[in-house]
Amino acid sequence: MKNVLISLVKLSAFVLAVAAIPAVMKLDQKWILPALFTLNFSIAASYVLSGFTAGMAVLVISFVAYIFAFLRFTSLKADLWTLIVDAVIAVVVFIIVKKYDEASAYHKSSMNDELKKLEGGHDALIKQKISLEAGLVSNREKAEKYRKLDEIRAGIGRFEMFSEKMRYLLKSVISVFHCDKKITLFLIRENKSIKISADKENDVMIAERDAESLYLKNFDEWVISSRKSIIISDMHKEIRFKDDKSTEIRSLISVPVFAGSELVGLLKITSDSPAVFSQEDLRFLDMVGAVAGKVLEVEEYAK
Repeated sequence: MKNVLISLVKLSAFVLAVAAIPAVMKLDQKWILPALFTLNFSIAASYVLSGFTAGMAVLVISFVAYIFAFLRFTSLKADLWTLIVDAVIAVVVFIIVKKYDEASAYHKSSMNDELKKLEGGHDALIKQKISLEAGLVSNREKAEKYRKLDEIRAGIGRFEMFSEKMRYLLKSVISVFHCDKKITLFLIRENKSIKISADKENDVMIAERDAESLYLKNFDEWVISSRKSIIISDMHKEIRFKDDKSTEIRSLISVPVFAGSELVGLLKITSDSPAVFSQEDLRFLDMVGAVAGKVLEVEEYAK
């Protein structure tokens, strides 16, 4: 309904402007000025509703009507000042409407810019909130891990047998992680070779001595030879250890274990899923490896 009314007003403004030309030629002198005055409505309505081009077109048509009115007044030897004033009013109306429209457009543009700034600020605040919440969750997880590490350090002294200590250490560490992960401690002293594994899902601990099960993978050998920690996000995309792509392991973290200054083994956590470990997990495991090294040092494993 609103659009229909607007269309009718646009049409009426244009029709009035065109009709003013024959009107000034046929009406009596006393009706010419009122007829011309209605052109102010046509100019304002056309500009406001249809824009500058339409307003300018109606203004031109109005001036054609004023020219005919000027000729009519001249032929009738009537006073031209009222006609001139009426024409000036028409021009003033056009200028006022134009200035008003430009001011409105400027304010609208400014408001749109301000809204965009506010929207951008709002989006930035949302992103900041998400980042802070993610950081809070991360810090909670980190705090939980280090609380568990302190608990391991304090609790491992309660056990006397080496196997009990290792079981407590590995089972405590694997309980920190989730999903399908497995922790393995390789002790590589030549006459005491042993692999100790703990699986969170099955809650079992296995110690093996046969040569096949003690085979070190390429990435294990790299940790031993370089004496450095390693993190692998996806074994299928790994280019350093091509021979190990057939393994079921998709991602892992591994750290060397030292008893004093001597390398005595490595500690690693593996997963069947890719990209499950972070650098923070690797740092945590490195500290767990230091705890295991202390236990081995007390057990005089390196001697």
